[in-house]
Amino acid sequence: MKIREWLNDNSAVATILAVLVLIAALTYLIRSNTSGGKGNRPKAQYFFDEASGELVEAPITELAPDDGGRVKAIVYSCSDCGADPQVAWLEKYTKAARKKLLDIKQQRADGAAPTAPMGFGPEMMLMGEGKLVKEKGGKKWYKANSEKGRTIQGSLRNICGQGVRIEFCYPGK
Repeated sequence: MKIREWLNDNSAVATILAVLVLIAALTYLIRSNTSGGKGNRPKAQYFFDEASGELVEAPITELAPDDGGRVKAIVYSCSDCGADPQVAWLEKYTKAARKKLLDIKQQRADGAAPTAPMGFGPEMMLMGEGKLVKEKGGKKWYKANSEKGRTIQGSLRNICGQGVRIEFCYPGK
């Protein structure tokens, strides 16, 4: 008996199996994209101290301080993060976006706001509208979703050469 014939003869069973596979796939995707997943999510991130020019480790959940001294650093390597980390660009939030993100974080800690998987919810909008980027050594901050902001963030495309994969670096990785 061919597969197509079996599926036609057992359409209810085939439908149930398809739904189960879909549920399993969605469960995997949601768990791997939230803090409940057991993936290799980084536990720390790099901040860049603009006064000293040094990378500083911070918990992954921390937002860069609003004091102008430290900002988030997007760090990469073309070979080995331990041997050759480079700062690609720097990030921070506007004062208004940072305040809203901290308010949401506090509401979630208090149980007043639902936890959304990373990349969903009000954070995503704030990250687009309130995130600022600049080149390491640059003087001016640009909105991340502006043309110049996208150019800065897209600057890594071929930086390591054709066919060489960029490795994004985190402390301990």
